[in-house]
Amino acid sequence: MAFKRQKRHLINFEFEYQDLNGNEQLLRYEVEHDTDLAKKLTDMGNLDFNTMSSTEAKQALRKAYDTILGFGAMDKIQEKVFGGDDLLLTDYISIGNYLVEEVDKANKELEKLTQSFAFAKHTQAVDGIIVDEK
Repeated sequence: MAFKRQKRHLINFEFEYQDLNGNEQLLRYEVEHDTDLAKKLTDMGNLDFNTMSSTEAKQALRKAYDTILGFGAMDKIQEKVFGGDDLLLTDYISIGNYLVEEVDKANKELEKLTQSFAFAKHTQAVDGIIVDEK
């Protein structure tokens, strides 16, 4: 049996907006599902909103989202999705919740994939010697 390339595990983030004609459009971002993404999300969760001002919190979240989605993504999201309005802290938190939800979905898919590995079903590997009796 030959190895076949599996579906790539990219996480898709979509942000909906209305174009000038009133048609629904999407800004799409793809992010590789890897440990760097997990670290970025963990760092985002470690922000101390009790000691930060609202402005500091918004700047930190904006920087984190640009790191995850790609440089300039938040400018485009602010322009298209929010009509160029200044984003409120609640807007940033809503975006963060959306990112975490999509990553959680991807984690569940990845967990299903890893559970299908044969070694995950056994507690330890079996070591053996093959003897050719001729």
